[in-house]
Parts: sequence; structure tokens; C-alpha cells
Amino acid sequence: MQLLNKIGVDTSTVQRIDAPTRDIYVERTLDGDRVFAGFGLDSDKYCDCSLDADKLPKDILSGADFMVTGTLGLAAPKTRAAMKAAAEMVKAGGGKVMVDVNWRPVFWSDNDEAKREILAFLDAADI
Repeated sequence: MQLLNKIGVDTSTVQRIDAPTRDIYVERTLDGDRVFAGFGLDSDKYCDCSLDADKLPKDILSGADFMVTGTLGLAAPKTRAAMKAAAEMVKAGGGKVMVDVNWRPVFWSDNDEAKREILAFLDAADI
């Protein structure tokens, strides 16, 4: 955070909680492709599962031209709610939402739920 502040990045909207960042075990196939094999802790113990919708910067999001996001956060219910709320704020303010689908089954305990949630989030996206 100190480095970001030093180089002029506004960190006033960063949410911090007392949880570790995610460590992911990655294996490589013989042809060099990556396979995400698991985590060091239970998935819900990481800070990326705790984005709080109530702490989103509503004024910034509602004035944004674009929001670019992925789909991995949708696997965690609390972060999913915050991502949906953020997208709604951007769209309500006239902005566009771009979603980069990042399919990693290891993040999800239920592939059917993953498909439902990701497709619903994509339906609300512009790009």
C-alpha cells in the first residue's frame, strides 16, 4: 500500500480485512498448460472472499465510465454480492461493465452453481 500511495495511486477505497491473500497450487501438464490444483487453506478463508458491498465507493462506481472485472470472485457469496452491486452501480450511472471470464473449477464447489452465477453475471455485462 505504501508503494501504491507513493506513486500516486488512490487507495482510499481498498478494503482490508485480517485474512491472507490466496495461495494457489499450480501444476503444469507435459505440454506446459497450467492446472490450478488447490489452495493452502479452505477457499473461504482468504481475503478475496470478503469484499463487502456496504463498503463499496458508491460515488466512484456510479460515476465510472467502465468497470472491468473477472469471474473468480463470484465463487464466494459475499464477494459475489459485492460484485453484482458494483456492476449495478456502474450501469445505473450510465457506465459499461466488461467481464473477463476466468474459468477455474477449483474455485467452485458446485459446477452447476458456477455456470448459473457466471452466466447471470454475463447477462448483465456489456462486453
